[in-house]
Amino acid sequence: MFETKFLNLKIDKAKKQEIIIDTNVFLESEVSISLVYNILNKNLFVRLFQFVVIVTFLLLTFRLAVIQVYTAPVWQDWASRSSNQIVYIIPPRGRILDKNGKILVNNQVSFALVTTGKTLQNQEKRDLIKMRLNLSEKDLEKFISEGYGGFVKLKKDLKGDEMLKVADITSDLDAELIPEYSRSYLDKTNPEQSSKVNSLSGIVGYTGLADEKQIQNLDKEIYKPETRIGITGLEKIYENTLQGVPGKIEKKSIIKNTQTQDKINIDSVQGKDITTTIDLDLQLKIYDLAKEEFNKAQITSGSVVILNAETGEIRTLLNFPDYDPTSFEDKKQQFKLSQYFRDELRPLFNRTARGQYSPGSSIKPFVGAVAMQNKIIKPGDEISDSGVLQVKSKTIDGRIDQFINYKSTNLGVLDLKKAIAKSSDVFFYFLVGGDPETGKIPFINDSNRQNPLGVNQLDEGLRQYFGFGEKTGVDLDLENKGVLPTPVYKESRGLGSWFLGDDYQTAIGQGFFLSTPLQMARATAVFANEGTLVTPHLVSSQNAQKRASGLDTDVLNYITSAMRGVVLEGTAKRLQDNRSSIAAKTGSAQFDPKNPEKVNGWVVSFNQNQDIIKEKLVVVVLTENIDKTAEYITVPITNKIWQEIEKNWEGK
Repeated sequence: MFETKFLNLKIDKAKKQEIIIDTNVFLESEVSISLVYNILNKNLFVRLFQFVVIVTFLLLTFRLAVIQVYTAPVWQDWASRSSNQIVYIIPPRGRILDKNGKILVNNQVSFALVTTGKTLQNQEKRDLIKMRLNLSEKDLEKFISEGYGGFVKLKKDLKGDEMLKVADITSDLDAELIPEYSRSYLDKTNPEQSSKVNSLSGIVGYTGLADEKQIQNLDKEIYKPETRIGITGLEKIYENTLQGVPGKIEKKSIIKNTQTQDKINIDSVQGKDITTTIDLDLQLKIYDLAKEEFNKAQITSGSVVILNAETGEIRTLLNFPDYDPTSFEDKKQQFKLSQYFRDELRPLFNRTARGQYSPGSSIKPFVGAVAMQNKIIKPGDEISDSGVLQVKSKTIDGRIDQFINYKSTNLGVLDLKKAIAKSSDVFFYFLVGGDPETGKIPFINDSNRQNPLGVNQLDEGLRQYFGFGEKTGVDLDLENKGVLPTPVYKESRGLGSWFLGDDYQTAIGQGFFLSTPLQMARATAVFANEGTLVTPHLVSSQNAQKRASGLDTDVLNYITSAMRGVVLEGTAKRLQDNRSSIAAKTGSAQFDPKNPEKVNGWVVSFNQNQDIIKEKLVVVVLTENIDKTAEYITVPITNKIWQEIEKNWEGK
């Protein structure tokens, strides 16, 4: 029987059809060793033909066994993956709270209606979805192109009644409602707060959708398509804390005798909250006040920092101009983004941590402290200030460069305390650079004529005692470290050789000298807390570092007294209006040689006692691009801020 089958087999080569052989039938056939032997004894042609067929059977049998044993798991895995469809539930981020637990940043929820790509392949379901949701074919194609993970989003931003209506038909459409979260700011139910969201922009920053490149470099178990990540501010710095764990809905096809679907739901886990050092009540009050005063004086740009001098905790931080972080969350407001990016005043730029400005005369207490610590000057040493210092040019024959006080004022005989109170430029020219003729400090009744401090020694002292020229360590992104100018700094940047005039400019906080508002606040805190260099920070759980400045107590007391003198008899007399004992220093610095009448104005200040205000606080106010009479604008603003701080404490 077996022999007959093979003899009568006809193969149509033209059709090239694949022959599938049931190896079980072959093995269970009536083949025996004796039959094979008889076949092989036939004529040569028949024996060869039969041999080829037998070998072919054996090879096909072996190949089938390989496929079944070794490659089946691979195909099963592919089939499993192709039949699974997963939609990830992006979790709500952790909240950002003020120091008393009041909400700075929260989450608001809406819902999206999603279905599977497989569902949309069913024409009957597809037509039903279009009809029930009032969608066109073009709409569906667009949604399909935007889909991910086998799921397609049919409706989004569903809230209230609209969400409830859609919920009633989800089973008919073979669809799911999933929650989606976006950031909300302050208490939306409080009209007084809802209009002040911009006040938080320099603190919390904003979030955005993670792109594919970012996701590739992040934990893929946490970051999925449509995950929002922190882009700036606290949202960025504390991303790992604020980010939650995604949930998922997984639809898995199970194929046995019939095809069924199994649905697996895993809830998302919200990110962890962070508690900041911000006093929200104070933040909002100072925001209103500063904004009003800036507008009155037509000041478009500036910064306000209120810092706890003993701990480094930031109580208030403001940038002007500001921006609305909601515009990065709400698509209806995203038209504002292009305005922000095009605005020449750069509202997205965090001036407090990143803005670098010449500190002007506000640097003089710090220069004086370095000089005293290095025994260059002592209490009682006096210099005569004629209002003008003339220096022969080293580059142009016959040219005389003049270094003058503001309005060329002749301030007469001064010690260091009075020089700080009256803000003498000439005094500090001599202290750092010396007399241009002798190279010495022309102290009255000093026959030895002391060598000046010099810019290198000044640089070292400002860095060691006050942290200038280095980052403060604040928990904000992209902080700048400012510039402490030296001959090496100037020459390495191709700015030419260092001259005596550079010493003079550095001594009064101009020239190449740059500092951030946070650096000024941190440095001022050294006087307020009697010698400790703190780390400014915004989140209370941060283990903020402190270190001793290394300044002697008598130096600290002397300079603090001098800064109190600025309020009592100097350039900040308006600060006497406060019941707290305020010490301060004013400053103004030119920033554009082509427009010398425009300056940046500074006031750095702190309270000496805690009779009303129970914390030792530092207040730094920066006003940008104002008229040269800077202190007459910046001081009144600072005065009102201190008055508001006192009111804030009276209510506690």
